[in-house]
Amino acid sequence: MIRDFLKLAFSKGAQLLGNPPQTFVCLAYHRVTSTHTDCHFNPHFIPLSTLRDHLQYINRACNVLPLDEIMHRLTIGARLYRWPTALCFHGGYPEHLSSVAPICSHDRIPAIFFVPLPNAETGIRPWYDTLNHLLPHSSHAQKEIVNFLSKHSGSTLANSPPDLQEIQRLVAHLRSDAKSAFAALTAELAKDELDKSSQAVLSIDQLLALRATGMLIGAQIPPEAYLATTTALEIRRLLEQSASILNRIDPNLPFIVAYAPTLTIQHIGDSLHSIFRELGVLCALTNLRGPNVASTDPYLLRTITPPNERSASLAQRLSSAFISAHWIRH
Repeated sequence: MIRDFLKLAFSKGAQLLGNPPQTFVCLAYHRVTSTHTDCHFNPHFIPLSTLRDHLQYINRACNVLPLDEIMHRLTIGARLYRWPTALCFHGGYPEHLSSVAPICSHDRIPAIFFVPLPNAETGIRPWYDTLNHLLPHSSHAQKEIVNFLSKHSGSTLANSPPDLQEIQRLVAHLRSDAKSAFAALTAELAKDELDKSSQAVLSIDQLLALRATGMLIGAQIPPEAYLATTTALEIRRLLEQSASILNRIDPNLPFIVAYAPTLTIQHIGDSLHSIFRELGVLCALTNLRGPNVASTDPYLLRTITPPNERSASLAQRLSSAFISAHWIRH
């Protein structure tokens, strides 16, 4: 599956971009689970057994490089050979340290792990992780969330139970007051439904351990920023806080940022790249969605999520337009 997916990605990229030496793929993984069950709820989740197969093939077939090295090579005009690939893991999940980093370290596969660093410092569970836990396992939470979104979005959720992508799509288009109310609802449901001892995001001490394995750590703009009327100044403060935390983990870490594309459809979209430049961000990653993201922005990399069992057939039918938006040209 991953072989066909990568062949499609690189062949489409070569057709569209004329096979320039500056072309590479940025693969973005998210949560890694011990079973296949949760993958039916969120197609971005992937079982550990499937990830092992992916990494084995990627390490053999691709030229996997650290993201900061790729950016350096692009800057000096050096060539990138043999399916150049950057490997990313998003969300700061505990499984990234316990399961993923040991595999990457053992097989000498460089990767960058993006973490909502303010959440890592406070221990507050990100709202999307709350949904990850609530929706597959609580019929009461499902009912409350479906009723809320049906009332405030004017849309009926197609899937039962609803999947996270469908919910994110509806939440992204809610009015700011409804987004705040939705955040409050998920927090209230979490009080009753979630095990308080369960960990949602890596702690600072765990990030130090992750960095000790040689892996890069990046700053993921905290997901709570998407559920309120967030100003450019507030985003700047979040990024400054993230930069400070990264500096405490390792002053030599490059400042690399990942963010959800829903930020780009808010009023701060045009200010975001100016903030990146002012704060010395090496590059920023997002995925395809978001009409205000310019495909030629030199600071921006598009990520593409490898398929799990649920999304395999969809991935094999990716259109040229979809693939082209996930590549960068300098």
